[in-house]
Amino acid sequence: MTRFKSAAFADMGVQSLGCLAPTLQLVVIKGLLAQRSIIDAVANAQKLVGLPDAPHLTAPKEPVLEGTPVELGCSAPSYCDTHPPTVTWTPALGLSTQLQQDDTVTSTLTFNASHLHHGNNVSCTAAYYIPSGDKTVTSTRYQLSISYAPRNTSAVGSPCLPAREGGCLNLTCSSHANPAVSAVTWYRIHGETILKIGSGSSLSIQLWNANNVFFCEARHDIGTEKSDVFKVDIQAADACKQTEDMEN
Repeated sequence: MTRFKSAAFADMGVQSLGCLAPTLQLVVIKGLLAQRSIIDAVANAQKLVGLPDAPHLTAPKEPVLEGTPVELGCSAPSYCDTHPPTVTWTPALGLSTQLQQDDTVTSTLTFNASHLHHGNNVSCTAAYYIPSGDKTVTSTRYQLSISYAPRNTSAVGSPCLPAREGGCLNLTCSSHANPAVSAVTWYRIHGETILKIGSGSSLSIQLWNANNVFFCEARHDIGTEKSDVFKVDIQAADACKQTEDMEN
């Protein structure tokens, strides 16, 4: 098929379909060919060649860590040195540069990895100029996977009502991370002392009469993050008894 295309282009006196457009435009300017004939010639050439091949997207080396530079490549065939395709990126995450070498155009997209990029689908598009309007072909999509330390770690608690000394408290720790958090540790702040009280994303404990201040720490191989403190105000045992006596 490639040999047939080349022979057909040679018969038309042009390098390729990409170079056919400026050649025909020059002929029109000089008045050597009727407009109708030009349209027919372009249409026939398009039928002969069809759409260009889709550009090839080169994925970055994985794993990609947050804060490190990322480089994606996109290569598209060029059918005419004077009218190479224009390559664009979706989304435009950073700086892109385009280089033409022989019969290939290569675009490189460079950006610093962020957790906000995780899960984004990236593609590149090559636009080829022809008189009837640009023809575009798009690569397959590549889904970014960014590894990042725990973020937005939070601790919440739900006491068994009423919240009183000796009662129970159900604690839950949540965090965003990739890969997922591998371990969660819970701490109670007692004066100037920090006591480890358990592990796991969920934990049930007994309330004290004071110092019911907690926080959790989420971690995996990349990093750790501590949550803000969570404080529970409870009634002392004697206050609870007085309340019960008044209700009775």
